[in-house]
Amino acid sequence: MLRDEPGLVEASIAAVEGQWEVVCRPEDGADMPRQIACCRESSASVVVGLGGDGTINAAASIAIETGAVLAAIPRGTMNLLTGDFGIGTDANAALESLGTLVEARVDYATVNGRVFLHSSLVGVVPWMAVERESIRDADSLRDKLTKLADFVGVGLEAEELELRLTSDAGTDTISTRNFVVTNNRLAERGLVSHARATLDAGRLGVYASTNRGPLATLLLFTTIGTGKLSEDPATLTGDCEWLDVEFERDSVLVSNDGEVWELIPPLEYRIHPRGLRVLVPAEIARGGRP
Repeated sequence: MLRDEPGLVEASIAAVEGQWEVVCRPEDGADMPRQIACCRESSASVVVGLGGDGTINAAASIAIETGAVLAAIPRGTMNLLTGDFGIGTDANAALESLGTLVEARVDYATVNGRVFLHSSLVGVVPWMAVERESIRDADSLRDKLTKLADFVGVGLEAEELELRLTSDAGTDTISTRNFVVTNNRLAERGLVSHARATLDAGRLGVYASTNRGPLATLLLFTTIGTGKLSEDPATLTGDCEWLDVEFERDSVLVSNDGEVWELIPPLEYRIHPRGLRVLVPAEIARGGRP
């Protein structure tokens, strides 16, 4: 079992014990690497992820590696994945529903071998995510304010990236401040949904911002924040089965489901159709859609 905060651990264990035998029990104070190692080394048939998208991503990576089924319980900052899985954002409700969930097979994607379930971002977003973490780690108010200024500065001064894209759809060269690849295309629906159109179409969604000028970053984050990326006229969109992205640099920051990694180009994006077993409500399993 993985988690990112201890408040729900006892309730989660009790709910899980009502369904399965617990073979890897998180100890009080156990850090994430120890819990990941415990799950990898166990014979668990189900891996339970309690947390935000980054924690669910870690649990899913173990499930993919070991052949286990993923059970996702929402907690933390962002819960795009549990939303897509039809679980919602209420941890207690999700725990109560465990016994009614059924197994479905959904797609997962990778970039240079690293798993992402919802989206992988390159450009201004990963850089600002790094600055955001530094704000959280600041020791004093003065330090926080300094780092907050750095955070804003990174956004306003974001450089354009020159990308060469090669995929089954062809080859292109683009300039962008923010490049997004999603595991299946995003849905065109209401504000702040960020939902994907389907979970098992076997296609990568590709989105590149073309915003220019002093307000470029503000416009970009307004688009992302409102969940309108797929409908933004200033965003180039497309889809493909595989994608290679070349940069004129030695390394690049990539944000997979909110977790930032430094990767070596070219970035090789691949989708793995129906490669993840996950517990979802019956209606999601029947339709494969969030």
